[in-house]
Amino acid sequence: MLKRCWVFFILSFWIAIALSQDMGIQGKSFKDAEPLPPIVVSGDEWHQLTLSNSSFEEGSNDYPSDWDRWGKGDFFWSNEAFEGRRSVGLRKTDWSTGWKSLSFPVFADYQKEYPWYYCEAYIKTKGASGRIFLSISWYGEKGWLGNSRSPYFLHPDTKVWYKISLFALPPKGAQRGEIYLRADKEITGEVLFDSVKLYSLSLPLLSPVGDDFDSPYISFISDYPSHPLICYAYLQIAQTAEDKWEGKREKPELLSAINEYANLANLFPFWKSWALSKEAEICIKGEEYEKALEIGEKLLKELPEEKGIAYYILSDAYKEIGEYENSLSYAKQALENAKEDDWFLSRAKMNVAYALDMLGECKQALESYKEIVEKQPDQLPLALLGLGGRYSDLGSYDTAIEIF
Repeated sequence: MLKRCWVFFILSFWIAIALSQDMGIQGKSFKDAEPLPPIVVSGDEWHQLTLSNSSFEEGSNDYPSDWDRWGKGDFFWSNEAFEGRRSVGLRKTDWSTGWKSLSFPVFADYQKEYPWYYCEAYIKTKGASGRIFLSISWYGEKGWLGNSRSPYFLHPDTKVWYKISLFALPPKGAQRGEIYLRADKEITGEVLFDSVKLYSLSLPLLSPVGDDFDSPYISFISDYPSHPLICYAYLQIAQTAEDKWEGKREKPELLSAINEYANLANLFPFWKSWALSKEAEICIKGEEYEKALEIGEKLLKELPEEKGIAYYILSDAYKEIGEYENSLSYAKQALENAKEDDWFLSRAKMNVAYALDMLGECKQALESYKEIVEKQPDQLPLALLGLGGRYSDLGSYDTAIEIF
């Protein structure tokens, strides 16, 4: 406990200094869409690595050169760009789809150094749902070793370019890496990617590193308890725990993921709102509804400036429990406290429509679904399903058939 308090004190001081500097970052970052970078990637310590065609300017026919199409979906080369003239995009994706870079060399024997990597890209979403993120796949002598990723980008309709990024240590034995610009879970709308950059930083190794995927981070936390990168070590541990649970859906993995995000919220105040939201999301997916309600109330009490998110979490948990009056009430409060660019806006509107639907308020539900169809394209599939169902309930069968 004393060690953790000491780490917290040093980190808060260090990060406050870093945030006060000019970070030289163009574009914007959503404070609740992904953790904001608390350190500056500049100076002599970080070295920018060469990525072929990193802003997608070169190519022939319909696709850029040196980037492969991975998975199923509509891959396209866009004339919109964050920098230069071109970017790449995805539409109508399958479960796992993305643009893949050429391989870059990695030296991760962990004999003398920690080889940190920082990767960033800029994105623009247009009515896009699903999981949108940046990842690096690591490969060793015998093949794939695992992935490191950025947090999922949640905002469905950014209108302008925003940065996503990740800091990661490769697993032991990694010899090469590949960058993926990914969209999972069948996105609606489209997402554009541009201006991909990759940097590396080496720090002296002080402790042995094991073979487990998280071992480099655990050793780094022990060796560098006051380094600003420590927050990203904890972040990658939490995301790895989440991904393991998503793969297995077993109770031990669920509890591990919940605990790791709770740890992030407790250790790093600048991520508290985001980490608590992630913890609540995992609880709801894992049917730990009472725990999700506790997190929503905690967020409401400890971070009242984030009450829109707190109300949305409470609405979502009550929806899954089946207490639709409570879900409706909290969804309305979420909307009352939402800003136009809040990531939960369209989801809260869907909760209102669904709760009205379940409470038998057919006409009100129909109007809510109609508004979502017109204004929230990321919720279009579910909204059309609800709208068609309500027209059917009201006897407008031809209209329902047209919608379906």
